[in-house]
Amino acid sequence: MKRRHFLSKSTVAAAATCAAPLIQSVDEIKASIRLIHLTDCHVNGEKNVENELRRALRKINALDRKPDFILNGGDAIFDAMEATKSDTKKQWKSWHTVLKEENSLPMHACIGNHDIFGWGFLKNPTASTIMTGKQWAMDELGIAKRYYSFSYDDWHFIVLDTVQYKDLAYQAKLDEEQWEWLEKDLSESKGKFVCILSHIPLLSFCHQIFLVGDDGKLITLPQGILMNSEPLRIKNLINKHDNVKLCLSGHLHMQEEIEYLNVKYLCNGAISGNWWKGAFQEFEPAFTIVDLFPDGTSKHEWVTY
Repeated sequence: MKRRHFLSKSTVAAAATCAAPLIQSVDEIKASIRLIHLTDCHVNGEKNVENELRRALRKINALDRKPDFILNGGDAIFDAMEATKSDTKKQWKSWHTVLKEENSLPMHACIGNHDIFGWGFLKNPTASTIMTGKQWAMDELGIAKRYYSFSYDDWHFIVLDTVQYKDLAYQAKLDEEQWEWLEKDLSESKGKFVCILSHIPLLSFCHQIFLVGDDGKLITLPQGILMNSEPLRIKNLINKHDNVKLCLSGHLHMQEEIEYLNVKYLCNGAISGNWWKGAFQEFEPAFTIVDLFPDGTSKHEWVTY
């Protein structure tokens, strides 16, 4: 494996790699899809946050090679799960204002846990009330379904909904309806290479060291909120389809690269870093440039702004 990333500080990856130019030749540039993975923006309605997101989007839109599209990895806003309706509206208004003024690229989005309204208050949830909060996020993100797929050149993109309601919060998993759809979609994707986008990582190392207290000790969080809670099931399904090559995620505000059974899992850094308070652990605010090639390979840069 070879990769190159441009960070002001060293980053930690799950696999040892050697530095090499991201693009080897002009022919490769012409042959690849270039996308931006933009995740965990956590827009909160404050002007200073808007200005930082503007800074990132300006850098993305001014790249020498224009990306084909943006994959928005979720958590576009800071927190709708326990916010009032008025505050949630304020956050979404801020998000749309910045995008309208600073971004000209097509965007495909997935749902993040912080995008979902009202789940922190559901005392007696029904399927309808659970879906109401998620539907608001879908409407704001401009997606007709909470999970979906699309194809672009030699690649097929699958966008998952990894956030399911549980106990006034959420659990990282796919519901049975989505599992059935995913199996069918993968079966129909033969002939193209597959990239899967999810907010919460399908597989991860960094989730084990996500939250560290002031005393330097790990803080234990409820199981199933930092990584997909059914890793063996997703591994077995992906392993049946050798055209699945790349899985992108966010959620952890950290950066890691795992190569497992010929699939690359990239958990990429957050635009907001430490929720707009500088770096989270050692990871500065960043977005990711991903180049996809016709032979199923990919290369990426973690870019601070």
